[in-house]
Amino acid sequence: MLLCLCSVGVAHAYEDQITLGVGAGYAYGVSDSPPNHAALFDLSVSAGLSAEFSLRTRLSYGLFPASEPVHALLLGGELLYLVDVVEFVPYVGLGLDGFGRLSAGATELDAATHLVLGVDYLVSRDLTLGIDLRPHLVFTDVKRRPVVIALVASAIWMFDQ
Repeated sequence: MLLCLCSVGVAHAYEDQITLGVGAGYAYGVSDSPPNHAALFDLSVSAGLSAEFSLRTRLSYGLFPASEPVHALLLGGELLYLVDVVEFVPYVGLGLDGFGRLSAGATELDAATHLVLGVDYLVSRDLTLGIDLRPHLVFTDVKRRPVVIALVASAIWMFDQ
């Protein structure tokens, strides 16, 4: 009976958090012309907007190895909807990206949009391990390489705002 009279504090989740993440993974560029496979390295920063929504920005580097390797740089932002279920936090989101590619001295810039599907595992209040899948629709390069799919595993440090 006494427990019912105790005041419960307000729960704060992602709305009070800023995160910094580093990740590595794999990218596949859907195209008839190689190279299609890439090693991917990722840096992300996010800010919680509410218990359900977060805004994240990413800087990614991909190396498509070949006799003439392609270096890709992606800068993107995404709005995430989080389902906080204690230790595992699945999320979905949408984003916009700018792609830059360098190969054999030629530079290309493209714009893309993407969907993100992921899940985070909260190791502690300060550290999260995550994995996400992002299919990018490159709408300025639809004829040659219309889709780039990225799979990234990340370590994410969380800080109070």
